[in-house]
Amino acid sequence: MKIAESAGATATLSIDNKTLITYNDPALVKLMVPSLQAAAGETNVSWMDAMTGSEDFSFFGEKVPSFFFFLGGMRPGQDPHTAAPHHTADFYIDESGFKLGVKTFCHLVFDYGDKVTNRHT
Repeated sequence: MKIAESAGATATLSIDNKTLITYNDPALVKLMVPSLQAAAGETNVSWMDAMTGSEDFSFFGEKVPSFFFFLGGMRPGQDPHTAAPHHTADFYIDESGFKLGVKTFCHLVFDYGDKVTNRHT
């Protein structure tokens, strides 16, 4: 509002709440945590406290069970408290983590397929 005023203009602000909370389906998480551990190593998978973030991914979770997880992308050994947050000019992603991302998603897809198939046989 003050930016518009500083330029001799007026502005109207409206906030639309359109994004849902991002909710992890507990049964799906329990089913798939072993896949995350197989891909990244058991000691590299940890639980996080609930967050109040929202993400457009939440619309998928409204239709089908889903879960949201973080792979990480900092330089090895970097303190997470000193890393620049996403969507900022200083954000940096270490591309060496891409291999882990592909490996993780492959584990999730194939393990889920095996588990669902085996439940129905």
